[in-house]
Formats: sequence, structure tokens, C-alpha cells
Amino acid sequence: SLPLSKHSMTDLESDTVSLVCERVIHIPGCLGKGCEVEINDEHLPIESF
Repeated sequence: SLPLSKHSMTDLESDTVSLVCERVIHIPGCLGKGCEVEINDEHLPIESF
């Protein structure tokens, strides 16, 4: 759970969640085979672009 109240927020908008997920997908593509990333307990099999 995120401490949204620290930022005067009550929830995340869907476009914000989509942007964060897209950036998470870019991480293993940029860092290569030594990086493993999961979203919602699902491993992303991305090793490079």
C-alpha cells in the first residue's frame, strides 16, 4: 500500500498507474539480463529491446 495521504491523495488515477507500469516494463529492457521485474506477482520476461 502506498502512503498516498502524505501527498494529499486518496487514490491513483488509471493514467498514472499505466505510466508507472510502462516505466517498469522499460527497466529490464534498459538494464539487460541481470534485472528481473514483476508486476502484480507476474514475472516480466523482458531481457532487452
